[in-house]
Amino acid sequence: MSIEEAILEKVRVLPPEKQQEVLDFAEFLAQKIEVTNSSIKGSFQDEPFVGIWREREEMSDSSAWVRRTRQQEWQGLE
Repeated sequence: MSIEEAILEKVRVLPPEKQQEVLDFAEFLAQKIEVTNSSIKGSFQDEPFVGIWREREEMSDSSAWVRRTRQQEWQGLE
């Protein structure tokens, strides 16, 4: 049985006023998720640091840059 089916089974036996409470709570949770997702997307993309390394040639392949940097740093530890 899925979570959705289990919830429906439990809600069906509740009186209408308790079903309304469940619905209100579900709407509250959905709204909370929407607010969180929209605030993260909007605020992050508007930050001034986003894209600051876009013009740097060594960042064209960021994975390779990270590998080189780690190798250089770790060579001194051996």
